[in-house]
Amino acid sequence: MRQMTSKERVLTAFAHQQPDRVPINYYANGGIDRRMKAHFGLAPDDGEGLAQELGVDFRGFRANYAGPALFATPADEEIDPKLGFHTHWVDPVSGIHTRWIEHGSGGYWDICDFPLQNATEEEVIKWNTKRAEKLSKISAKKKALKQL
Repeated sequence: MRQMTSKERVLTAFAHQQPDRVPINYYANGGIDRRMKAHFGLAPDDGEGLAQELGVDFRGFRANYAGPALFATPADEEIDPKLGFHTHWVDPVSGIHTRWIEHGSGGYWDICDFPLQNATEEEVIKWNTKRAEKLSKISAKKKALKQL
């Protein structure tokens, strides 16, 4: 079997066919990511270079939300004087609450709230409908995605 491109490999796996190898993904917290890039002699912002070094087949894609915040971080949340930022953050689109967890080599954002944990199917549908009604149209990013 010839070596597939990442796109071919992922699409083949998604189609429940056998690719030349298992598609690889990569996600790490900031501390590990920095050390991996340093190990390969890459710049701190060279995510694509690291993906190529590791043979990663997937690439992240997220359209920027341009509308008003649907959810807000609580107003009483204070900035941590040691870190210089809020350690509790609410995603303005999904409403998911996260907290900064510090450790010896840095830290990471950990989900600490599950707003639909005990929701009924009707409540989940209602939640998604509310969000969908408020989201702005995605134009340039949508075109870029279609070209992939």
